[in-house]
Amino acid sequence: MIQAFVPITALVTSMGSAAPRALFEASADARKLQTFRVDGLKSPACGTVYPAAGLEQGGMPLGGLGTGYLCLDPDGRFGKCSIFNRLPAPIAINQPFLFLSVGGRRLTLATAKDGAPLPLLLHVGPEYAILPSDPRAASYDCLSWTWWDEFRNRLRGSKKWYRPQTQKIEENLRAGLGEGAVVIFAHCGLPYYAPNWLKRTVEHSEFKTVSRYLQDYPADSLEGGRCYADVSACVTPFRRSYFDALKELPAQSLLFGSDFPTPVFELSADVGEMMADLRAVLKGQWERIVVPQDNLIDVNYRELQHFFPDHPMFTNFNALL
Repeated sequence: MIQAFVPITALVTSMGSAAPRALFEASADARKLQTFRVDGLKSPACGTVYPAAGLEQGGMPLGGLGTGYLCLDPDGRFGKCSIFNRLPAPIAINQPFLFLSVGGRRLTLATAKDGAPLPLLLHVGPEYAILPSDPRAASYDCLSWTWWDEFRNRLRGSKKWYRPQTQKIEENLRAGLGEGAVVIFAHCGLPYYAPNWLKRTVEHSEFKTVSRYLQDYPADSLEGGRCYADVSACVTPFRRSYFDALKELPAQSLLFGSDFPTPVFELSADVGEMMADLRAVLKGQWERIVVPQDNLIDVNYRELQHFFPDHPMFTNFNALL
């Protein structure tokens, strides 16, 4: 599964082509440098074509001793990687890394896996998979931009955000969906702190935009792209006010567990649990204010089952791939 934040305009367009075809014809020989014609290029390309199992081990070092390595696999995907301080290492990323624009279309240069598109977990609005290095680029994962967003942006003065190219973003996103892409909108595009009754007034929200995509690209569609929205990290006091609105979304389009649930609050806690947490805080365990005592994934599942009993979100993953 791909996690994306800023590059909405560059990543999606041909993720899910229903009928992928080869861009060139050449024999695989790891010992031979050859030239061959490539669809869309005027001049022949030159390079070495590796067989599928030609580069199983060994990657490109990314720094000094101990900083890890990254493999570029012959199928056009990042392979094994050991740079994330994660055990066991290495892990297999298995995601495309090359794209090519040909005749107005953006093509993914990776071998198709059984013809099925890879799901794209798309962080939008106030959600970031990775914070941008330039704070002014915080708006680049916005799908919409209203006059109220523009007004609030002017109040930032010299620190105001760049205005996102929302029309181009929508064109590229819909082009990818038209090719059969599968997109999961992280956390339904909800704001962090603004409750439902304030909506877009104090914080940017993509909930309305995400709702429209869920209607336009149903998860149970047999043709074209499909859209989902995940409910991870929705178990918070502010986002609880959107639970009724979440229940109005297409039931087949909601997913549980496609992203890690953080933060998680025990919203259904009774008086006894709240008193136990209070006693823990008074003893200096300040993290108990926001971190439940139990496993976060278990708490998240229990809370969502409490507010959405027997909802299809808990089994929709079966239809995702």
